[in-house]
Amino acid sequence: MKIYKLPALSESGGSEYCLGCEDLGTQSVYMLYGRLMVGEDKKTVQPKTGYEEILLILNGTIEITKGNTVFTISNGEALHIKAGDKILLNNTGGKEAVYITAGGIAGGKL
Repeated sequence: MKIYKLPALSESGGSEYCLGCEDLGTQSVYMLYGRLMVGEDKKTVQPKTGYEEILLILNGTIEITKGNTVFTISNGEALHIKAGDKILLNNTGGKEAVYITAGGIAGGKL
């Protein structure tokens, strides 16, 4: 078992780190840890082809744009992003926003 220090990994790779096949040895699941600085906008989130994701806000407030629909989510709120969907993230709060997206193969059953 290995522990991944995602905040430090995200700082070394810009503002995001994707914990995926290179770290885990699997392509069926992945998790991305990201940060949006104050005022940062138009960050695109789009699941890989054949995948879907759940976006969870850990800290801050993020405005979500999907087509003509705009809404805001904040600490502890999550959003399901279906395969083929594309959303834009905008940090509308007064502090850094931190989020996680976790993805898996679309249409999979438990």
